[in-house]
Amino acid sequence: MLEIMQVANLDRVQIKIRRIAIDIASLVRSFNLNENQIRFLSKGYQPNDEIFNFDVLQKWITFIDFLDQIWEIALTKLSKNL
Repeated sequence: MLEIMQVANLDRVQIKIRRIAIDIASLVRSFNLNENQIRFLSKGYQPNDEIFNFDVLQKWITFIDFLDQIWEIALTKLSKNL
């Protein structure tokens, strides 16, 4: 039982980190932040510094771009059916 609880807690931590990463990547993308601005933003997230690695952020930004494209396709198809 203890192992299950530890795994569940680890899952919650991972979900929180992913949610933060998506939020930060969205900010960087939306406001076209440069490296200095990203570093400044990272000061509020000290325990999660790895999220502010530029290569990691780029992957999350690409993920968000794909999500936007999927939503655009879905909304276009839905609006045609109205």
